[in-house]
Amino acid sequence: MSGSFVADSAYHYLMVGNHFDNTVTDTIHFGNYIWDPKAYTLIDNVCVSQGLEGCQSTNGVSEIVNSEVLLFPNPAVDHLDILGLKANAEGAIYDATGRMVWSGTVGQGRWTLDVEAWASGYYVLNLRSAEGHRSLKFVLTE
Repeated sequence: MSGSFVADSAYHYLMVGNHFDNTVTDTIHFGNYIWDPKAYTLIDNVCVSQGLEGCQSTNGVSEIVNSEVLLFPNPAVDHLDILGLKANAEGAIYDATGRMVWSGTVGQGRWTLDVEAWASGYYVLNLRSAEGHRSLKFVLTE
């Protein structure tokens, strides 16, 4: 799916996703399950620009293949591990509404962050270091 939306000056935020109640959302069920079924939707390669020029085209596949930084487990419950940073990085984590929920220094090698008290949902970790800038997406579940 692709498209564009030109907002007037009254808009300050952009939310992407299904914002309707489940009673008005069409779903497909693939079977009857004993456990409580859950689903996650990954929305990737979203471009937001201030003008009609749009964004530069990137090939997300090659960026993922060449990435040496790993964030796991994903989805996570109580902790996140980041592996592969060659130098300390400044990090910031944002929730799905764009609110910063954590910021600090992410150590090199293997680094662990306790997220047990955080709300379930989608998050983005932004890392800045001498190596460059990276964004890693993750989901917290119950």
